[in-house]
Amino acid sequence: MNRIVRGMIVMLVGVTAQIVVAQAGDICSGEHIANRVGEVYNAYTEHGSSDLESSLNGIASLESQLDAIYSECNEVRYQAYVEEGRALLEDLREGGYVIYVRHARTDNAQEDTDLASCETQRNLSEQGRLDAASIGETWATLAVPVGELISTEYCRTRESAQLAFGEPNIIPKAQLEQALETLLAIPPAEGMNTVIVGHVDLLEAATGISIPEDIRFNEGDALVYRPLGGPMGDQGYELVTRISFLNWFDLARIAAEPE
Repeated sequence: MNRIVRGMIVMLVGVTAQIVVAQAGDICSGEHIANRVGEVYNAYTEHGSSDLESSLNGIASLESQLDAIYSECNEVRYQAYVEEGRALLEDLREGGYVIYVRHARTDNAQEDTDLASCETQRNLSEQGRLDAASIGETWATLAVPVGELISTEYCRTRESAQLAFGEPNIIPKAQLEQALETLLAIPPAEGMNTVIVGHVDLLEAATGISIPEDIRFNEGDALVYRPLGGPMGDQGYELVTRISFLNWFDLARIAAEPE
């Protein structure tokens, strides 16, 4: 499959998503999901019991119904993504891309006061560490070649890189900000991809995009760039697609399934 055909598939994915959701009776739109969850919760509160055993049984039923909604709509979401994901995975396996990954989820109660110690920085939350490790488990199944893995010196980016991809080359944030546009524009070594684990403000400063106004970029997400420049990176780059946190698992599922 050539790159023009793949590009057409990516362009059509939005239409595909709309068709899949429509075929599901539109029950997985944001509004419908909120209504369905509300109905389940209201039913639980209306039939609540002061008896402990009955209350626990009610919670188990509530959890089961919510899991069913999640599973149903997650499958709708996956089916809308599968063609784009298959094309993306094929491209990444050929190499030639720069993958900019935002660190995993952090503890927002913490602040960066001194980079000399992890104890005085905003670090990954426990869920963030689990998320990064999960990305690592999925990444190991994708067979995507990486030539260079880069992280800033912050503990949250370094730990995200270590858990998800391996031991990174550390480039200080201030230095990476000056070099990022060039890194996005220079093609990696033949057959390889570059992975950079960084921050939102770093990407905004280097590229001029505004998050989330221009594009969503949550913790654990990645943006895939295609370098267009020569050895000096003087011809720029283009944003190809976003890999959401859930898309990591989609790509692993695609990799495991026969076409």
